[in-house]
Amino acid sequence: MYKIGFLLLCIIFSVSCATFNENIADSNNNPYPNMGTLMYNRNIIYEFKSFDQSSSKLIIVFEGSGWGSSLGLYVDDEWRFTGTGAQLIQVLRSDHTIIMPEKWDRVPGINYIDDLDARYLYTVEILVESYVSNINLYLAENDYSSIILVGTSEGAALLPLIYKNMENRDLVKGMVSIAAGGLSIYESHLISLEKENVSEFWRNAYTQSLEINENLEEYYESIETTPFGLVYRQLASFLHLRPFDYFQEIDVPILFIHGVNDMNIAVESTKYIQNNLPGKPFEYIYYEDMGHIPMNDLERVRFRNDIARWIRGIITGKQ
Repeated sequence: MYKIGFLLLCIIFSVSCATFNENIADSNNNPYPNMGTLMYNRNIIYEFKSFDQSSSKLIIVFEGSGWGSSLGLYVDDEWRFTGTGAQLIQVLRSDHTIIMPEKWDRVPGINYIDDLDARYLYTVEILVESYVSNINLYLAENDYSSIILVGTSEGAALLPLIYKNMENRDLVKGMVSIAAGGLSIYESHLISLEKENVSEFWRNAYTQSLEINENLEEYYESIETTPFGLVYRQLASFLHLRPFDYFQEIDVPILFIHGVNDMNIAVESTKYIQNNLPGKPFEYIYYEDMGHIPMNDLERVRFRNDIARWIRGIITGKQ
């Protein structure tokens, strides 16, 4: 049951199911060299100070969902299941400080799926409050001239809520939204169910989301696990989160990235924003050969370089 549940978490909610083993950040296969660990109200922020000590530029990375650490999993003397943060550290730390807020006080190496308190906490509202309070406390202690918010999958779906609720949002010069788009999970799964050649696995996953919708209030109060080893409360909380409703009120530059072959969140979710908010300072990258996240070295190099190029263009005004 655990293996099935973990696989579905990797697939539906985007932890990066690929081992960090190429173009590493240092000679010890460590994607997180010289990492600082800060604690705010028992919640953790991982800090990677810019190599340029005079830099006042900050990037905040929100990873996809899961029941482990935002850093990934450290096992057998190597990091696995690392996400976007591990990629951006390689190409942007030279002139940006990068921070990664943890989900509450989690630590690498622990699977929190059996922690009943962790199950209850995992809702949109509680997670956003945790992220925002941590960021506000961190920014109160540090002086930055520009901030870029980067989110992947779940983290991308939460980006506009985090932006809306954070202090110092006037310092946010741009955002990068990866593999989420603007539609809700419910809407996305309705779209995907209509597509041809949907595997039985994916059809069952989409159908489960639709079944939860039939009795949403009851499922929201349940911390029991689903047949796939997930948690009903978490799924019910995120099912109708619709980033588009918040993005339409935001006017800072945003880069949207989506793989055309994404089975988790339909690429139509991002195209919906492009088609319905044409006057916004938004840009779009669609990878024809990619799924939900980059899964090989070529995809990861392209991915991180494209993001780095866009961020530097926003900061310098030379896009």
